[in-house]
Amino acid sequence: MKLSVFYSHVKQAAIQRGISLDEAFEYAHSCGIEGLDFDYFDFSDDEAGLVALLKKHQLSVACIFRFYNFPEVEFTQADLSLYDLAARVGCKVVMPLPCVKTGDDVELAWDRMISAEKQMLAYGETLGICTGMEDFDGAESPFRYMSGVRRLMDSVDRFGCVFDTGNFAFADEDEIDAFELLKDRVYHVHLKDRLFRIPSGMTADDGETTLGGRPLFACSVGKGEIRIAEILRRLKAIGYDGYLGMEFFGVKDYYASIAESAEFVRSCL
Repeated sequence: MKLSVFYSHVKQAAIQRGISLDEAFEYAHSCGIEGLDFDYFDFSDDEAGLVALLKKHQLSVACIFRFYNFPEVEFTQADLSLYDLAARVGCKVVMPLPCVKTGDDVELAWDRMISAEKQMLAYGETLGICTGMEDFDGAESPFRYMSGVRRLMDSVDRFGCVFDTGNFAFADEDEIDAFELLKDRVYHVHLKDRLFRIPSGMTADDGETTLGGRPLFACSVGKGEIRIAEILRRLKAIGYDGYLGMEFFGVKDYYASIAESAEFVRSCL
């Protein structure tokens, strides 16, 4: 298994420490990180420059995600640009995330999502790119529960899971139970830890709450209450050899969290 981290975390670390993005990439590489996870629109400004920076620091594109509005907007060929970008930058896993809002017809949303994801998966396969969905932690997300991710996997042949260790907590679900339900098609992993209390240096406004009302806060991987080490053990057991995308949106010090998280994960491998 290989370590990756979200590009936005590295970019934020550079801003917080007053260093260049070039220096931040070098720092990430020095922490044992081999890849970065990107939002589709991260490449909008200077794709060539970003690819050159990745190459300079021996970093790969681990996964690219993009939000779509399939419940309201019908799928079009333009939506396949996610895969074209992935092919150009050498990324093998993408995550097209449909958005659902309050008031949407949920079953209509499912029909449109399944239809779109089937077409996207088929196109991706022609390029050697896998398609997966995570347990997205939004109050209206159809994938906030493990059953939602499983439903999509069962509805679209060869559609996989981007297993996010920390998002099941948002729905007050157990991450180990979720792993056992979804482990047959794990294409990528987001390693996210969570604290169920207000950590030192933060206030209640810095966090969120679970659907059941528990406090939920970001932290470095290994510093929270999600059973990361056990999930890594189970990933080994099923032969997973892909990227482990460390994710900690909302921490106070991204620079420190990159090193802390990488050190913890390496100690478990």
